[in-house]
Amino acid sequence: MSRHFACRWLPTFALALALGGCGALERKPEPTLASAVPKSVAAGASVDAPSAVRPAATSIAASVDHPQGIRPENSRLQLNLNVFGLSYHTDRAGTRDRHLDNELNIGLGLNYEFHNDALGVATLQTGFFKDSGRNWTKIAGAGYQFKFGERWRVGADLLAIHSPTYNNGRGFIAPIPRVTYDFGPVKVNLVYVPRYQDYNRFAVFGLYFSTPLGAW
Repeated sequence: MSRHFACRWLPTFALALALGGCGALERKPEPTLASAVPKSVAAGASVDAPSAVRPAATSIAASVDHPQGIRPENSRLQLNLNVFGLSYHTDRAGTRDRHLDNELNIGLGLNYEFHNDALGVATLQTGFFKDSGRNWTKIAGAGYQFKFGERWRVGADLLAIHSPTYNNGRGFIAPIPRVTYDFGPVKVNLVYVPRYQDYNRFAVFGLYFSTPLGAW
């Protein structure tokens, strides 16, 4: 009987122990992608990613602030002091006969550059000076000049003018051509006032200087 028991049940008992031992073994978790990557590499990726994105973000911001990559040459607003001035009358005899030959036109004014880019400069100005008839002329208005190279500017001012010398003492508005050469510390301005009916009886060239007072 013992021999029959051993032959029949021992193999079954051994198989049960083998199966129980396999079930008791813990299954090791499969490695994930994150655990497979070294910590130093992962840390480097997290640090380097923003620097790779930063130039693109900067370029996008620049394109929004300045369309088509155009930046103003000088975004600061410039205030200048105008110091008048000298003049030259083309009709020498006529101005002497009419006592309109004063060519030392002392005076002061302010010139405010409210827009300045690579194309040109827009300004507001006001001032007063001793005119050809030795009367005080008051002026105020706006102007625009195109830039030619780094130093030259060419344009005109639209000015309200009032003086007993011009237009029989009545105020009027006139365009005045102006050419400027910028030396940096000082600008030299050349203007031309043509002869036109009673508004101005004699054509005249004028010269005055501008110097910066400050920028904001």
